[in-house]
This record gives sequence, C-alpha cells and structure tokens, in this order.
Amino acid sequence: IQSIFFKKYPRSFQKKTFQVIVVANLVEKKNLDVVLEIAMELTNLNFLIVGDGPKKDHLNKRIKELNLSNIQMLGYKNHKELHMLYYESDIFMLTSKKEGTPTAMLEAMACGLPVVTSNAGNVNSVLGSYNFIAQANNKNNFVDKLNELLEKKDFLEEVSNYNIAVSKTYNWELVAKNIDNFIL
Repeated sequence: IQSIFFKKYPRSFQKKTFQVIVVANLVEKKNLDVVLEIAMELTNLNFLIVGDGPKKDHLNKRIKELNLSNIQMLGYKNHKELHMLYYESDIFMLTSKKEGTPTAMLEAMACGLPVVTSNAGNVNSVLGSYNFIAQANNKNNFVDKLNELLEKKDFLEEVSNYNIAVSKTYNWELVAKNIDNFIL
C-alpha cells in the first residue's frame, strides 16, 4: 500500500446516509453487474464505482436502463483522488469472482473502511472476523451482509480501527523488507 493511504482523516459512522465504494478494473472477473443489482435493492445507500476498463460502456448502459439514481461511475482516479473518495465513503465492497490479494481493498482498509467482499482469492486470510464475506455470485448474500453491517453502527468504529492496524502490515517498506529477507 502506498503511504498516502495511511494519512488519516476524521471518520464518523453516526449518520443517516451511507456510501459504498467499489474500486476495480472494469473487467468481467470483477463481477460488477452484481453491484448494480445490489444498488437496485438497497436504494437507501449510495454507490460509487471507481475504475476504467472494457466493461465501462456496458455498466453505464445498464445503469441508465435500470434507472439507478443511487450509483455513480467515476472512471479512473489517481491515488490522491482515490484517498479522498475512500474518506468520503463508509464501506468498501469487492464483488470479484477471482482475486489475489486486492490492493484496492488494502487501501480502503488503511483508510479505515469496513469491507464487504466476495470470498475470492486471499481476502479471508487478510480480513479476519471483523469484516463481511459474501458468496461471489449471490446478490442476496451481499445485501444481507451490507444490512448486517449497517445495523451495527457502533461496531463499525471497531472494524475501522482493526482494518487500519491490519493494513499497516502491507505498507511498501515492510513488504519490501520481507521480500529482501526471503530472498537473502
């Protein structure tokens, strides 16, 4: 994780309106159509999709067809812009069918965001029990996990602090040192 994501700003979960941020390359394996289905169901939440890629036109077309007013496609953002968007948001969501260890999720954790994610890749070993893991192709499971998280507003602060602590083990300096130690 780049150091900019460790710069901390005040965060409050005691509010009425929540925003969910999705940061991804807009490709098939990221399973972003599920985000639109979730947005249709959870009209009380605002959704941001940050990223670019071959699925961009498809997603924009579906948003218009479904008349979704609670979702915005923001395109590519640099690290500074992305950092601010994480702090303007309340929950990070990842809907991928396949993953390694997602950098965007680690960045969001460094900014103190609770995470709702699919069970793809290595996310379970990073997140522990403080976050919410759904089945990749199960919109209802994601909806349930988001609702469960939002019902525990007092718990969100605890999750936020936990995620910040875990993310520190993924900073570039520490990762580089671990690689050097492994090679030598």
